[in-house]
Amino acid sequence: MNKKSGKIITAGKLLFMLSMAAGLMMFAGCDHASLSDPYSDAKAVWHMDERDGDLIRDVKGLYNATAYHTKIVANHPPGYARYLNGLNAYIQTPLKLSKDMTVSLWVKPERDLWESAALTKKRSGHAIMLDNGHTERTNFVLQSSDLEYTKFVWHTADTDVFFELPWNEWSHLVVVANSQDSTLQVFLNGELLGENRTKGEIVIDDTPLTIGKWAVKDKRFFRGMIDEVVIWDRALTKSEIKKVFEVFITSAKN
Repeated sequence: MNKKSGKIITAGKLLFMLSMAAGLMMFAGCDHASLSDPYSDAKAVWHMDERDGDLIRDVKGLYNATAYHTKIVANHPPGYARYLNGLNAYIQTPLKLSKDMTVSLWVKPERDLWESAALTKKRSGHAIMLDNGHTERTNFVLQSSDLEYTKFVWHTADTDVFFELPWNEWSHLVVVANSQDSTLQVFLNGELLGENRTKGEIVIDDTPLTIGKWAVKDKRFFRGMIDEVVIWDRALTKSEIKKVFEVFITSAKN
């Protein structure tokens, strides 16, 4: 889904805020009673609308993140996004995840053919979008599964959900881990794209969430843009995920 670029002005931001307020009225019929707005019960929300500096604020006030070598870009309405260069850029958060989780983000992968020896050496494996120090059976990873950034995988508990994303286009991506139902799910632009039952128990340790590389090593850097990262400590329903997508789209158009 292509987004128009352009300078964000105060009046435009005000119009967005008003349209978002109107859009939130759509959530009155959500499955989850506490979800009176898209992020009301989220654990962390990083809008990434900072215009300068390395601090990325969590609007919930608990999990401010730090950006390293990222570039601030102003082409994802209604504000800004972060560009990760695939070489040394990433975002470090202090947030520790739970075995029941939903992660929502907007992502625009940039095609990557490992065209330089330096980049190949630095990557040493498929590029990671989100990670908390994964192993085969513990924690989790969201990463590419090919060299061109079109195929990706959501992995935890020795279980994979493979899916595809368009490169050089914005997509709304949501991944869900549900320990109660022993399932992993992937949603693209509000629709269920894939799911799988876990082969074992979902086990998450205290390693904080890293955006854009392997959490425990400076390798496997992601290349592309990331925006609007939101974490819940529960598995959102299909209708809730669709509402999150629809409210953002409606607000961005107005």
